[in-house]
Amino acid sequence: MEHSPKSLSVRNPAGQTPYQYRLHLLSKAVSTRYQGDLRNQDLVARGMKEFCLRELGRDEAIEMLYEKGKEKHIEFDLSSLPTDSISRADLDQLARHLTFEDTLRYVALPKLHIEDPKDHLDIEDGRRDSALTPPGSTPPPTSSHRRECSGLSDADKIFQWLWDNNVRRIFRVVVIDDGDPPHSNQVIEEALVKFQIEIWDWKKIDMDSETIYRAAKDARIVYLYTSGNSAVLRGWACESGLVKLEKVSKISINFSNQGYETETRRAADLEDFEQSFLANWDAKKYPRGRPVVEMIPDDKSKSYASCFITSIDVDEEKMKRIQERAKADRLRVSEAEKPKLIEDIRVALIDDGIDGFENKLSQNIAHGVSFCRPSDTEDLMRTYYVSSGGHGTMMARLIRRMCPRVKLYVARLEDEKSSSGKRFITARSARQAIDWAITNEVHIISMSWTIESTENDHDIQELKKSIDEAKRKNITMLCAFSDQGNNAPETTFPGFWKNECWTIGAATSRGDASTLVDKNRVDFLFPGEQIIVDPEASAMTSSSPKPENGSSISTALAAGTAALLLFITQLVEPAFYTKLREPDRLKKAFEELCAKETGNPKYFSAQNFNLKFAKAEYNWENEGRKQVGFLVESL
Repeated sequence: MEHSPKSLSVRNPAGQTPYQYRLHLLSKAVSTRYQGDLRNQDLVARGMKEFCLRELGRDEAIEMLYEKGKEKHIEFDLSSLPTDSISRADLDQLARHLTFEDTLRYVALPKLHIEDPKDHLDIEDGRRDSALTPPGSTPPPTSSHRRECSGLSDADKIFQWLWDNNVRRIFRVVVIDDGDPPHSNQVIEEALVKFQIEIWDWKKIDMDSETIYRAAKDARIVYLYTSGNSAVLRGWACESGLVKLEKVSKISINFSNQGYETETRRAADLEDFEQSFLANWDAKKYPRGRPVVEMIPDDKSKSYASCFITSIDVDEEKMKRIQERAKADRLRVSEAEKPKLIEDIRVALIDDGIDGFENKLSQNIAHGVSFCRPSDTEDLMRTYYVSSGGHGTMMARLIRRMCPRVKLYVARLEDEKSSSGKRFITARSARQAIDWAITNEVHIISMSWTIESTENDHDIQELKKSIDEAKRKNITMLCAFSDQGNNAPETTFPGFWKNECWTIGAATSRGDASTLVDKNRVDFLFPGEQIIVDPEASAMTSSSPKPENGSSISTALAAGTAALLLFITQLVEPAFYTKLREPDRLKKAFEELCAKETGNPKYFSAQNFNLKFAKAEYNWENEGRKQVGFLVESL
């Protein structure tokens, strides 16, 4: 593998990579009950998996490890979470749609408080434990005991949650912990010791080297943060300090320019550290060579932690825009009650992510992926379960409003900044998202965004190939009109491709095109003015509603309506449902419904359709089935 990593990408006649084929052989060797244990114990499979996760790029690793549509999550990143506090219940919402690999490439955590109702009980238990401990004895290291100090313990709860969700190894840990107080050393040690950390980047100022040794004795790369305290630097450099890390190959000392010492004294102390550390390392006579030691001003330009976005960076007005009112659930039913003939309607929501912490939305999320990397690193990935601006969360709520039983496949797009400072979506990530949606065999793709470019652009041409393939797979694609009125460019994508995508425009409550929508350039008009989106309190939202406007809102309503029409058609006429799976036939049905319901061949009254057919009963009574029967007959 080290000699030729490309060997891991070679596929056999069945299309399997070496790792996939190895798992196939293991699955045939033992019963299903013991397959998981055998995969972990098999040194060949584990060696291939760990090599891919450690040495290869993210996309390469996923391609070599997983069959299409069966990908697992190989990192956990809360760095862009727009809040500084979440609850254990919020984490449990994520667990509904996150399936972790047992080995993660990295875990990234910002400053974060974890609210847990058990804390109050643990404090009382801790007091009782202390009272029952004989004089001179040490109480057991429980969470309540740790809470007796002023140091934080929040990260411990997240790492324990990861352990509870089958994570057994983490190659890289990235934690921002430079507040007052930081996490206690004991908490850090107990939280990480079982994960075999290889790259340490826990930003706690002047951290004790013994804590690093106890928590990650096999660390290969260590990032340290110093205030310039000479006593700490001498402790790191001494024979019982960092030299105990036998496998370390690189140590990065990040120092603050705002320390208490002069620049001259700080430079001298750092030089003394390096000389003393390397002398003590040589004295150990380890078989491996000297580690690389680098000194970096902590200006957030080098550390992995530089990519973090915390709640301080969030625009309050942007957050208010995604605060809405709650609406009752519909079509909720257990899997046991679900008729076998009913197929889940799968909608790919391609946007800026989604609030995966919402209780109701988390029930609808079937799978998710992100194609959004921070601009200054190739190693980290913005997660799909945190929406960068709340836009994708609004779209998801609207789709769910129209079809409460929908299964959402969430793909987060990459956005970049132009020379003028304006953010734009990359066609490259849009293509990747559509390819991913095709792999997951979705019925509908909802795209409430536009890309301004030219047909000759290479990435646009590649995007068109993916759009064509989705059409061949009978996937209905809906996209938003660019709300610029007569000034809207002719070449905005994907709406430019009329034969493959439906272009949706915003309409007034009377069914007229909104001011910024050219009705001659859209396929359908859906409500898009003064729309109140369903709210739900979660880690990323609060409670105040605000009306929303625009064709992106209309597109989500249209996607949800298409999903609902497919869903209810199964109840009465499965054969007709199969016909509606074809995008052109579904489009014709929309045109017929528009003409019948509103007299306007383009305007669709989503509210009326929702009230009529989004019934609370799953096994509809005669009247409900009759209504759907009439609908099918009319089409």
